[in-house]
Amino acid sequence: MRCGSVSLDKARIREHIWDEMERCDVARFPSHHGRIPNFVDAEKAAELLSKQNFY
Repeated sequence: MRCGSVSLDKARIREHIWDEMERCDVARFPSHHGRIPNFVDAEKAAELLSKQNFY
């Protein structure tokens, strides 16, 4: 089943990113595992993204 494989791949990628954020000490409260992460300079990233033409 391709859909299940894609879901599993996405879950592994998310776990890897969450682990790297923790390792690099850029994750902020609340805990980032299992959710959209809060990270150092998130506000700056959101501002830059909002200025893009496609947004």
